[in-house]
Amino acid sequence: MLLTKMERVFEIGAGSAGLTAALLAKLQVSHYFANDLVPESAELVEKVTRRHEVATTEFLAGDIEQLNIPQQLDLIISGATVQWLDDLRTFFKRTAAALTGGGRLCFSSFGPDNMQEIKTLTSIGLNYLNHDQLRTLAEPWFDVEVMTEEIHTLDFPTPAAVLKHISKTGVSGVNQSPWTRSQHRSFVERYLQHYSTAEGVQLTYHCLYCCLKKKAIVTPNEQKQHWNDDEKDAELEIAHGW
Repeated sequence: MLLTKMERVFEIGAGSAGLTAALLAKLQVSHYFANDLVPESAELVEKVTRRHEVATTEFLAGDIEQLNIPQQLDLIISGATVQWLDDLRTFFKRTAAALTGGGRLCFSSFGPDNMQEIKTLTSIGLNYLNHDQLRTLAEPWFDVEVMTEEIHTLDFPTPAAVLKHISKTGVSGVNQSPWTRSQHRSFVERYLQHYSTAEGVQLTYHCLYCCLKKKAIVTPNEQKQHWNDDEKDAELEIAHGW
């Protein structure tokens, strides 16, 4: 299979390098930059980039809102990370500045209905943005090319199984302080009352997928880059982590 070629790609929130592997199965990248809060992620990323014969790999450990972003990037990707950021407007401004003309920012995040069962019962959870809010924050620097969403309802045998699942994902903050026995019992009873299914109980994921293109600065000596249908399909796959 002939892979699309890109020179410089930056992944934010690389984690276990699952998205790294999915991306490099679709793109031939010369220089791969990756970031994560956890320094140990570097080894996982480098293992994947070596397998795909990436010429150079550079890992930047730390908070992306505090780090210097690599420059002259063709593509910035991120899987389920931007919802943690404090200042998305500044994030969009900084990533746009780091991209080449026509460069793209592709990311997945979560929408307002994500884990709504937990937030309803505990009043704990992130304040997820919807597509319109993301679009408004990004529009000074980006044009939207892909913006889709999916709702997935997962079944679990018990509320306790839901809590165990959430503790492994680390995305809700529901276990940020210990519960008393009575608080735990109340949570289980209310979860069963409101969210029981034929399979047990439910938990909702509201997934958002976005690909944004840096706005062109058109001058008489510049031509707007053309993005063909094959490239658009490839970017949609990147956004979904396929």
